[in-house]
Amino acid sequence: MMKGVVSLPRAPFLLLLIGLSWGCSVEKNALIPGGPLPDGGVDRDGGLMSCPAGQTACGGACVNTQSNREHCGSCGFVCPAGDVCDLGVCAVGCSADLTDCSEGGCVDVNSDESHCGACRIACRADQMCSDGRCVCPPGLSECGGRCVSLSEDPMHCGACGTACAAGEVCASGACMSDCSTGLENCDGSCVNLLTSMTNCGACGNACPAGQSCVDGTCVCPGGQTLCGGAGCVDTDSNPAHCGACGTSCGAMELCSGGSCMLDCPTGTTSCGASCIDTTADDTNCGACGVVCTGGRFCVSGACVCPSGEDYCSGVGACVDLATDPTNCGSCGTVCSDMEVCNAGVCEIDCGALTLCGSSCVDTLTNRNHCGGCGIDCSWTWDCIDGSCQCPPGETQCGSWCADLQTSEFNCGRCGRRCAWGEECSVGECED
Repeated sequence: MMKGVVSLPRAPFLLLLIGLSWGCSVEKNALIPGGPLPDGGVDRDGGLMSCPAGQTACGGACVNTQSNREHCGSCGFVCPAGDVCDLGVCAVGCSADLTDCSEGGCVDVNSDESHCGACRIACRADQMCSDGRCVCPPGLSECGGRCVSLSEDPMHCGACGTACAAGEVCASGACMSDCSTGLENCDGSCVNLLTSMTNCGACGNACPAGQSCVDGTCVCPGGQTLCGGAGCVDTDSNPAHCGACGTSCGAMELCSGGSCMLDCPTGTTSCGASCIDTTADDTNCGACGVVCTGGRFCVSGACVCPSGEDYCSGVGACVDLATDPTNCGSCGTVCSDMEVCNAGVCEIDCGALTLCGSSCVDTLTNRNHCGGCGIDCSWTWDCIDGSCQCPPGETQCGSWCADLQTSEFNCGRCGRRCAWGEECSVGECED
């Protein structure tokens, strides 16, 4: 049974017990820090601060409470001298696979943008850290010190430095007179308003970090809820928002299945202050703190690429070797300017397939060019007969696809959530 992260709670009165917990001869503090945001997570303009995914608004700044000694586990909780902040808990040392960086913060140098490859080596704001290297996110390329979309950017259309002429637009890596059906002209870039993270529903409407663009609306990932400045959270397991936004668990309680409880469920691993299913958690995959990057997700304790894609460490991302002209047939194999990538081979034309930029694709099945070049299905959909649909055996529930026979959030029908300790079997919640 797959469950999300189960974290230990915020405990406002714990400051009374800090002296006792610091004086104990234990490896990690038994009581988990807590308390409200010093300023309620309000920014300097008086609005509710929204932080990037994985960070929390503390004292007018966005911090990672998993590794910040000044805000370890929650805002305002400072670890004692000599301790480190390890996965949100003050400890005498870091967990395996993590490195002590930033004056006592334990991080995964393979995925941390502030400590990529080694402590204090920071990536640019538009980059991500994958396998200890600062690279552009999947779908973007490095051009002149910034990450751009070669399929959409009119200043770098198809290749770095290839600018479209005045009045032209960039569509699927080619300069054209206008955008094809299903795409919108946003300042010279042809985009799909239904799925574009930077133009969601309308040109210039960028989705906040941690959200996705589904059907032209910025939404949280499946099973998560938008809770103000905290961003997208799993109310099934978040102790500060347990069951509903703003509902906090008490001292020494855990949030399980949207309810505060005392015990950590079986089948999970203790990672700092959290109980984790390391076989399925993308931020603790196979071991505590190991983050899946480059478009990979956690399956059976290993980071894997979506079906039909392979991980290329050179670009730090999952790619389709059958269509990618910069990784055609194998990672690092680049087609010439006059060639296209057709079924993993650099050729002069696409044959029966459709040319989209420098890639030969089947628009009936390709998720990135579904029904036409540049029409990108959301990651939750498949491309079936040239249209974005739920995979066979799954049902559309709001903006997401779910298997009503096995989904613990949509068991038997959309919106029916199984209680903690139950699993969905043949559309029924069972113990």
